[in-house]
Amino acid sequence: MIAGIRTTAWGRARLEGNRVGAYVLTVEPGVTLTLESTTIWGNRADRNGDGGGLLNRGTTTLKSARVRGPSYGTALSNEGSITVRGASDIGNVDNRGQMTLRGKSRMDGRRKAYEPRSA
Repeated sequence: MIAGIRTTAWGRARLEGNRVGAYVLTVEPGVTLTLESTTIWGNRADRNGDGGGLLNRGTTTLKSARVRGPSYGTALSNEGSITVRGASDIGNVDNRGQMTLRGKSRMDGRRKAYEPRSA
């Protein structure tokens, strides 16, 4: 579990990246993560659209978390199982897995659902 602590000087805890084509945080298959009261501020996507805030391939729960990034990038890419609850705030989403929204969670911006490409 990663739990952020809000302080007067710094506000909400924040994981931030500055690389093009990479994710700030990747949850691999078989890994379970709970991210609570923390902001992930995403990297910029490369020309292929790879890169952003959180790449989930495992099992993740976001509790009162923010996942954001540049308006043209993917904040959250989900290929596993993710539950978003509390007052979570999620930016652009590329969902190829299972996603559950609960409570006052919201997503905005671009949302893509996986569609298999024909050969």
